[in-house]
Amino acid sequence: FLVYALGTALITASIVQPRRGPLGDALSVRPLRWVGRVSYGVYLYHWPIYLWLDPERTGLDGPALLALRVGVTFAVATASFYLLEWPIRRGALRGWKPAVLAPISAAAILLGVVAVTASPPSPSPLDVAVGTELDLEAPADAPADTSGDVERVLLVGDSVTLAVAEGLARHGAATGELVVDAHARAGCGFVRGDEMRGLDEVWDIGEGCNAWPTDWADRVALFQPTVSGLLAGSWDVLDRRVDGRWITFGTPEMDRYILDELDLAVRTLGANGARVVLLTAPLGQVSDVDDYAHYNDLYRAYAADHPEVDVIELDAFANPDGTFTPVVDGIEMRVDGAHFSVAGADHVAAWLAPQLVVG
Repeated sequence: FLVYALGTALITASIVQPRRGPLGDALSVRPLRWVGRVSYGVYLYHWPIYLWLDPERTGLDGPALLALRVGVTFAVATASFYLLEWPIRRGALRGWKPAVLAPISAAAILLGVVAVTASPPSPSPLDVAVGTELDLEAPADAPADTSGDVERVLLVGDSVTLAVAEGLARHGAATGELVVDAHARAGCGFVRGDEMRGLDEVWDIGEGCNAWPTDWADRVALFQPTVSGLLAGSWDVLDRRVDGRWITFGTPEMDRYILDELDLAVRTLGANGARVVLLTAPLGQVSDVDDYAHYNDLYRAYAADHPEVDVIELDAFANPDGTFTPVVDGIEMRVDGAHFSVAGADHVAAWLAPQLVVG
């Protein structure tokens, strides 16, 4: 901050001298003088606009999203200058009483807060009850797969899985190389039990989550996938109460229980001869690094004993820094520290699809 302040002071001193130098000439061009006029509005409005125009609302990312944010910020700042700031400077509000101005100002601030913090139009998986089945919104132009040459991909898991499946469905519609189906339930993994415990809370697992063996078997029989993928983790790294007794995550007993459940999951997903892949759980913003590492190691240990099962390192792709990584390759990957954004899911899909499609 000291260097920044000194640099600002030197620039200011150089351009206010009676004899203007090269820097003063450069900063006196008409476009930069106009930017200076609206700069307060740019400073004032840019942050709420950046929060409002996020990847989920716009479907954009990277340079395209930045261009939209900058353009809207300057448009709003310009309108504010000519319609609000300049008239006020010229005395447009002279004679207005504070009793009138105060409620108008408060209402304007409240309206701005509501606009910025309002959720995007599409419902969030976090807004539904644990165990609720989530529907895949597949693109209308997805390939019909009448020739048998298109890979049929089934993904199962929780709400994170749904976002990845939707990204793969969009990728399949664009490339024609795969069709996608998904079975996802909010707050559900594949480790069954009566209750789960973590982060100082206890949740009922419920019949919806525990019904996955039947649900997945039905989906395999109906969809007849050539590739079945399991993506879970967020809820399976929690302690489980099974038959009235708590089993702590990370203990040998829990490891054995998870591997037994995983074996049933793999046999269910591959019952029709489909290739089964396990996608490592992507670390979230509030996730425990050691717990996720241990959980993903169980996947790798299972695959080592079952050569017909492949592990795809989604966690390493989504978190290349080895910790939670919100931006990857210039793309804002997560909307809430856990679920993939539209742009993030599309980025994952472009990386994942070639590993699912066998040549």
